[in-house]
Order: sequence, then C-alpha cells, then structure tokens
Amino acid sequence: MKKTLIAILFVCALCFAAFGQKLGKPTLTSSPLTPAQQRILQEGIVFHDSKNYVDAIAKYRSILAENPDATGAMYELAYSLSDKGDKLAAMKIANRGTKYISDELPLFYLLMANNLDDLGKSDDAIKIYQDGVKHLEDKAFAGYRASLQYNLGVTYLRLKKYPEARQALKSAVENNFSTRVLIICCQWSTTDQNTRSRLSLRLPVSSR
Repeated sequence: MKKTLIAILFVCALCFAAFGQKLGKPTLTSSPLTPAQQRILQEGIVFHDSKNYVDAIAKYRSILAENPDATGAMYELAYSLSDKGDKLAAMKIANRGTKYISDELPLFYLLMANNLDDLGKSDDAIKIYQDGVKHLEDKAFAGYRASLQYNLGVTYLRLKKYPEARQALKSAVENNFSTRVLIICCQWSTTDQNTRSRLSLRLPVSSR
C-alpha cells in the first residue's frame, strides 16, 4: 500500500513538473468536426450539463477516436474530466490542445492554469497564465487575454502579491473594457477576508 502511494505521488509530481514547463507556440492544425461528429458533441454537452460526466466523456472520446485533431471535442473532454474531478487527466488533454492553432486555444490555457491553481500549484498556474497571454497576441483573443489576466490577478491575490495583482487586473481591463469593474479589485486585497471574497468572482472557463 505504501509503495503504491509513493508511486502515485511520484507520477503526480512528474505531471505537475510537465505542466509547469514553458508552453510553446501552437503549430499543429485543428480539424473541424463533421456534421455527425457535431451532433455527437452536442449530445455530450447535454450529458455534461446534466452532470452525467461519464457518458459525456464517452461521447467526446468517440469523436477523438475518429478525428484526433478535433480541438472542439478535445476541450469538451478536458472540461468534463475537470468537472468530474479528474484534474490531472483534464490537464493532460488541455496540454495536448495547446499544441494546436484553434479557437479553443485560450480555453485550454485557462483550464490548465485554473486547475493547477485549485490544486495549490499557483506558481505553475502563473507561468501558464503568462505564457497564454504572450501567445494570444491576435486582437480577436483580447477578451480571452483579459480572462487570463483576470485569473492571474486572482492568483496573485491568493499569494498576497498585491502589486502584481493590481497590474494583472489593470491589464485585464485594458484588454477588455467590459471588465472595467475589476478595477475595484485593485483597491481590495488588504486582508485575507477580502482576498477570499475576490476569489469567489473567478471567471468560468467554459466556452458555453
């Protein structure tokens, strides 16, 4: 039993080390879903929304078995795995998704970093938030950059790094003016209670 636990912890450590490495720019091409695969994806989403993650995951995996470069199914799979509680598996799929040039690219960054942050790996989460911001230079991704910077600010608040949090939240506002309410957060973060209140406002990662 002890050896098994040590082996599990060792594997987890390796996984976290891999996720904490610098993310490279995506180079692979995403594959669109066929009409039939799109219908299966929607069926999976219905299962997910009813919290039937097992059947949702099965639907997404069936798509990827036919179309392994379908980032739409890849993201939904990672999202369902995450909500099911299988954070490491979710991050593994999301990490694979970051290799592709796709509309889901920002969501993969968010999912990976949010999960690392929730698992107490804030330093690794920060690296991913920062890499994601660098890789999302296209103006079309400004809103997603704002989400990454917002969550980066939340992480800094959790770590009581208030100047860094203020800068990240300021950048979020500059990238997406609809997030201007976040400026209020720059005046917060003087106590643990305020920090916890701020964390409850974290943006959702889902694209739906």
